[in-house]
Amino acid sequence: PLPADLTERELEILRWLAAGRTKAQIAAELVISPSTVHTHTVHIYAKCGVSTRAALAMFAMRNGLAAVTG
Repeated sequence: PLPADLTERELEILRWLAAGRTKAQIAAELVISPSTVHTHTVHIYAKCGVSTRAALAMFAMRNGLAAVTG
């Protein structure tokens, strides 16, 4: 099971966010719309209990989730 009850897709997006990618870049990489990335991002922040990208990156590092593949 993933930390904070994240889904596999949320984990994928979290990794790209923690790596500093923009929502538009993530959308292009995953072939989804930027609004879908935004929706996932809102859910990710809520599940992880953070409100900034820096705090999200720290959450990812603390939980061994920061690696980006691809």
